[in-house]
Amino acid sequence: MKKLKVLLFLSLLGIFNLYGKDYQKEATELLQNGNFDQCITLLKEWEKAEPKNLEINIYYFNYYMHRNAQHFPTMGQMKDGRYGVYDRVEYDLDDVKTAVSYFDKIIKKQPNRLDVRSSKCTAYIYSEQYDLACDTLIEIIEYSKKNKNAWTWTENKSPKENGLLKEGEDLLFSVINECFTGIYFPFESNKEFIKKIIEEETQLYPDNTWGLNHAARYYREIGNHKKSIEILKHAVELDPNDYVLVGNLGYAYELDEDYLNAKKWYEFMLTMDNPDAVEYGKQGLEYIKGKY
Repeated sequence: MKKLKVLLFLSLLGIFNLYGKDYQKEATELLQNGNFDQCITLLKEWEKAEPKNLEINIYYFNYYMHRNAQHFPTMGQMKDGRYGVYDRVEYDLDDVKTAVSYFDKIIKKQPNRLDVRSSKCTAYIYSEQYDLACDTLIEIIEYSKKNKNAWTWTENKSPKENGLLKEGEDLLFSVINECFTGIYFPFESNKEFIKKIIEEETQLYPDNTWGLNHAARYYREIGNHKKSIEILKHAVELDPNDYVLVGNLGYAYELDEDYLNAKKWYEFMLTMDNPDAVEYGKQGLEYIKGKY
């Protein structure tokens, strides 16, 4: 059996039966070692012993997601856009549908579970069902206005109780950014999905710099550099200390062949109290050297 290095999508922590069988530990080990026949038997036993424990659904999800997955060593573009050798996984789409249905059971009872909602999106990304990933991410964005970003995480506890450093809108956009990156590649086939996402972000969160950066990236990719510049200027006005925004603005001007403005923002990065910003600014100035 192939040993899974990690359980995808969710951290399976904090679920313990203190007075009897440690189902969480056994199920985790069986899944990690690919012992799926034993795992489904254990899950049915666990469900009978603890019928109200919604976290069991996470293990059912992982069972169905992985049981028929096939792994292929592959050279090419990975989900984060990088190129190299990676473990390409092909998922059985019927199994993915069944797996996600277990997430839906949790969301129905605990609609503020951002860990489950984001992992549902990730499941669609990894199975390359980008239309469903887009719809799921938009559902998250829209629901954030309904629950006012009062998100929960594992076991329906607060992000803070789960040891997370972010909460509220910051946690939301951290999740959005991760999902957005997964949907972004390949761009050409997914650009209509990406457009829907950035329109939703900028409509509901017009002053969130993460969303503005996503929008600027989209317009840069389709060659509308002036629109990208317009969006990034607004973002930099909101947070002039964010060197990623400043660097992207300089780069957008560079792509638009407005080298004087590119120089202005790259030089601004040299004044920032961040070594990465300074290095990026130096590189930017080197690239446009002799063009202004």
